[in-house]
Amino acid sequence: MPLYPFRFPPETHERLPAELREPLELYISEDWRDQLSESVQYVLRG
Repeated sequence: MPLYPFRFPPETHERLPAELREPLELYISEDWRDQLSESVQYVLRG
């Protein structure tokens, strides 16, 4: 089972500091694969 993209509940985002929200959104966006190297994608896919 792949780890990403993982959808966090909205209240999780509200509790995060602003500087952490944007990096996290890279992983949960539809374009997360474009943000990561091939080796990291391999690890995240499981």
